[in-house]
This record gives sequence, structure tokens and C-alpha cells, in this order.
Amino acid sequence: MAAPRKKPAKSKPAADPPPAPVHQAPPRTNAAKPLVSVAVKTAVAVSLIVGVVYLIVRAGESAGQKVAPRDRYTVAFTDLQVEPPPGLDRVTFLSEAQHLGGAPATVQAVDPDLSATLTAVFAKHPWVAEVSGVTIAPDMTVTVGLKYRVPVLAVTVPGGDDPRTVDRTATLLPPLPPPPADLPRLLTERPAPTTAAGQPWPDDIVRRATDLALTYKPLTVEKTAKGWRLKQRDGSAIIVGY
Repeated sequence: MAAPRKKPAKSKPAADPPPAPVHQAPPRTNAAKPLVSVAVKTAVAVSLIVGVVYLIVRAGESAGQKVAPRDRYTVAFTDLQVEPPPGLDRVTFLSEAQHLGGAPATVQAVDPDLSATLTAVFAKHPWVAEVSGVTIAPDMTVTVGLKYRVPVLAVTVPGGDDPRTVDRTATLLPPLPPPPADLPRLLTERPAPTTAAGQPWPDDIVRRATDLALTYKPLTVEKTAKGWRLKQRDGSAIIVGY
């Protein structure tokens, strides 16, 4: 008996080739993103700092306003430290300045406007040419620096033995005790001034005599028909034209 035939083995279908790899482009990076983030963070930080500084300043102002009325910061106007003008004591001068400037009886040493306030007050006194500064010591002593007008000419006026004086700008000064003997004197009598002390004397003869006194520093100045007669300190005299 013949042996049975073997069935031929079925061939397996060929496998599909693997798909070609897909090359993907690397994701795009936004280079500006870190810069924007840093800018935003910086702006936020700056805003916070500004806010904190503002709160601190406001708190300081509020604290100054709260403590200002306390007695330990209160300074009587007549306790201000100043060097008075010649012929006046300090308290008398301060009393005049307070009255003329409309100042209160006391001031607060911690008042942020104290310097401006005192400058305006003292500038109204006819002796004051300039307020050079206001300083406050740790013990709350308030000192006001002042520069005063300097008389350069004495003017003879009717109805009195004492002349009136003017400074280099022909500004009328308050009445003084007899002026220094070496102060140039205008012998040509002038009508009593109607302007207030601290204001320019509106008299052309006074103004011209003031200029001559500054230039020649004579003992006396007198207006004559021939010109201005100036008596010098050595006893000689000169005539200056009009």
C-alpha cells in the first residue's frame, strides 16, 4: 500500500513593509515669552515698591500732623532765635515782626511749612533785607537767619532833630536813635516822607544823594545852584554836577 502524499505547506503572505518614519518639526519656542514675563514681574515689583513708599510717606505726614499740636513741639514766637538789627533788642524786634507779619503767638517746630511761613513773616519787617534760612535743632530750637538793611544816608526833615535814614536803594528805614556821626548826611531839607518804612522814598533828591553817598562817602551832601556840594572827611569840598 502506497504511503499518503504530504500536502504542500501553505506559504504565508508577505508582510507589509513598515511605514516610513514621519519626521516631525521640533516645536517652536517663543523667545519673547521669557522677556515678557520678566517685564511683567518687574512692573509688578516696581508698583509694589511705589505703593509701599507712598504709604510710608503718608504715614509720616499723618504722624507729623498728629504730634504737631503737642506742647513739646510748640515754640513761642518771641522764643525764636535771631540776631536783632542795631538799636533793637531781640524780644522787641520779634514782637514787631510778629505784629507786622500777622504771625501767631506760637509756631510748631515740626510744621513742614514752617520755613516758608517764617520767611514770609520776617520779610515784612522794614529792617529785613533778606531771610537767609530757618534751622531747627534737635532740641526744637528754631533759628532764623536774617540780613538787615544798612543805612547809608541820613536825610534832614522838618519838625525834628533826628534825621530819617535810607539804605543803598533809597528805601526808608524805621526811625532810629541819632544815627552814627560818620553817616553821610543830606543837608538839603526834604519834606517828611509819606511812604511807610521798608518802601522806597519817592524823592529824586534823596535818591541822587544816596548814589553820591555810596560813591564818595562824604560827611555831608548838599544840593546847590551850582551842583552837589560834598564835604569830604578831610575837610575839603567838591562840587559834583547834576
